[in-house]
Amino acid sequence: MRIASRFVFEQGKDPSTPEGLQELGAALGVQAPEALASASSVKDKLRANTDEAVAKGVWGVPTFLIGGQLFWGADSFPMMLDYLRDPDLFETPEMKRLETLPQGASRL
Repeated sequence: MRIASRFVFEQGKDPSTPEGLQELGAALGVQAPEALASASSVKDKLRANTDEAVAKGVWGVPTFLIGGQLFWGADSFPMMLDYLRDPDLFETPEMKRLETLPQGASRL
């Protein structure tokens, strides 16, 4: 996962192009990445994983689901680590207050 994340988010490369897919495949050590990406079994697994993620409320990548809490985006890693150290973190009065703030946007 780190190789793919760095490929897209750090190096700014596009794996949706034939050239980008070949380059990412080479970085991952995958033979014939275009054949693998177009295989129906791979597409079926992607659809199933996507459906499961949507059902759990995942919105974007990277997302981690820990103890019923979703942590979305690389900028949430410090909070996720704090939560792992103290699973009661979201039970503090301040966190409860933050839960009551109005929502700025929602995904339909």
